[in-house]
Amino acid sequence: MSALELTRVAAGRSEIAVLIYPPRRPRGVAIVAAHGYSSSKQNLDALCAFLASHGFTIYSLDFPGHKLGASGGTLRSAGDLTDAFAAAVRLARERGETTIYALGHSMGATTALCAAGADRTIAGTIAIATGYGRPQALEALRARGVVDLRSGYVDGLSLPEVAEAWQPLLDAALPQLGARPKLFVAAERDMMVSSQSVADLAARAPEPATLIAIASDHTYAGENARNAVLTFLNGLHPRAGDAAALEAFGDFERAVYRVTPLFAPLAGPRSGARRSGKARTGAGVVRRCGRPRIAGDRLSRRGGRRTPRDRR
Repeated sequence: MSALELTRVAAGRSEIAVLIYPPRRPRGVAIVAAHGYSSSKQNLDALCAFLASHGFTIYSLDFPGHKLGASGGTLRSAGDLTDAFAAAVRLARERGETTIYALGHSMGATTALCAAGADRTIAGTIAIATGYGRPQALEALRARGVVDLRSGYVDGLSLPEVAEAWQPLLDAALPQLGARPKLFVAAERDMMVSSQSVADLAARAPEPATLIAIASDHTYAGENARNAVLTFLNGLHPRAGDAAALEAFGDFERAVYRVTPLFAPLAGPRSGARRSGKARTGAGVVRRCGRPRIAGDRLSRRGGRRTPRDRR
């Protein structure tokens, strides 16, 4: 890989840092990547470097106010998040990128969905370890005292405040995603975001919306999703003559499903869907779409490095 480039761009009332990963054997496809709350672009480095090695140009940003990142400033509102993401997309456009995907982990995934809803030129979305109904879920976690929400790592809003602010933005953005391809990734051992909430989020997105479960916890879901993300992208942008990539995408399509939520009150626009042909998996109730049933995390277990935390 060529040298990485760190640059800074204006983003609303903030200035953000963006790390650019040059591609190996470029495909002409770019990805803007966004990290989760209290983290930084370093958390997605393994995923970004992996995708760049397979031909995708990556623009990985640091959100304002995040002390582990290089942007500095203060996180004052959910608008600061979407402004930062839009600034990274604008940077990619200025550098000649024409096909751009929005990718994120946790808070960054919700931001990516909101940004794509506002910008119909974004080609598709990849949302890792984020779900629907986050304000209620975070309140339940806080009340039980089972996780550290790490507000001390951020100058500005706490995670519950961010989740409360972005919920109406997410509700408005989901219908605007239209027919663009969408990948939703649930982590089986995620203590922050349940697989069911990821399925509920995917069910609210217009088709095509694809859900897959991977063997991971929350923190390392980005790294552990790299095979699933690459296979998803390979199916959309295969290299010329790359029969192996197309064959792998066929395996991937047989391993994942269009999703419908478990309970009718959460069904949203799909509440009238037929209940026949459904099967229960670890991610909730899914629709088979005429494909054979295969474990949802089968693909992600191939070749993925398991961290010490994941072995617990």
